[in-house]
Amino acid sequence: MLAKRWHPDKNPGSLHAEEKFKEIAEAYEVLSDPMLRRQHDIKLQYGKLYDPSVIFGEKAGSSTDKRDRRKAKPEYSDEYLAWRQNKKTRDMRLRRKLLVGMIVAFVAWVGAAQWFESYLDEQRRLTTLEIERRLHAQPQSTAFAAMQKETVIDNLDSPYESFFGPDGYDWISPNRIMITLGSRDAVICLEEADKPNRTIRNEFLYAGNTFTLNGIPYGRYRLKIYEGSNWFNELKLAGGKVKGGFRQNGRFFRVNHTFIFKEATAANPNPVSSDTIGLDNLPWPTEPLEANAFFGR
Repeated sequence: MLAKRWHPDKNPGSLHAEEKFKEIAEAYEVLSDPMLRRQHDIKLQYGKLYDPSVIFGEKAGSSTDKRDRRKAKPEYSDEYLAWRQNKKTRDMRLRRKLLVGMIVAFVAWVGAAQWFESYLDEQRRLTTLEIERRLHAQPQSTAFAAMQKETVIDNLDSPYESFFGPDGYDWISPNRIMITLGSRDAVICLEEADKPNRTIRNEFLYAGNTFTLNGIPYGRYRLKIYEGSNWFNELKLAGGKVKGGFRQNGRFFRVNHTFIFKEATAANPNPVSSDTIGLDNLPWPTEPLEANAFFGR
C-alpha cells in the first residue's frame, strides 16, 4: 500500500515522494530476506555490536582485512611474532646443547668406568705378584716344601684323567647335573649305566662347593663318588694302579639312580635335561664300593 502511495508515477516531480519510495523499497528488500532481516533486528537491538561501516547484504571482510585486524592486536604484532620465533630458536639450541652434553657425559662415564675397572685389575695383579714374591722370599724347610708338593692337586678338574682318559663332552647338549658337596672334599665320576660302563667325567670338588657337569652326551648315566679329606698326591690305590687319594675318611660309593637324557622328539618335545643333587641329603640309596670296583672300567 505504501509503495503505491509514494510511487513516483503517483507523485510526479515530488522529491519527498521519491525519497520515501526508496526507503520503502529498501525496507521491503530487508524484510523479504531472512538473513538481512535478522541482521537488521540485531542492529536495532545492539546498535554498538557491529561496526557502522558494515553494509547489510554484502559479505564480511576479506582474509586480508582479518589479518590486518589481527595484526592490530598486541599479541599478533610483528614485534611479538619476531620475539616468539627467536624464543623457539633459542629453545631448540638449548635442547641440542643439553642433548650433546648428556651424550658427552655418558661417554665420559663409560670411559671412566672402564678405566677404573682396568685400574682395579692391575692393582689386583700387582698385589698377587707382591704376595708371591714375599712367599718365595721366605725361607722354607725342605720337609715343608716336600709336604706342600705332596698335598697339591696338579689338576683340580680331573685328578684321575691319566687313568680314566679324556673327559667326554657334547658342547651343544643341554644335559647337565648340578652337585652340591657337604663337609668333605670329593671326586665325582660320571659313568655310563650300560656296558661297558665307561667313566666319561671325573671332577675334584672342595667341600661346601657346588659344581655343574655340563655338556653331558645323550644316554643313561650313574654317579660314583670318592670322598674324604686331606688329599695326598703320593697315596696309591687299587693295588698301586692309581696315584693320589684322601688320607682321612676316604670312602667309595655309587648313587643308585640312573640319569636318563634323551633327545627331543615330536612325541616328547621337552625331555628332562637337568638334575640337582646334594651329597649330604641324597634322595636315593647308595652302594659302597671297593677301590678296585670304583676304578674298574
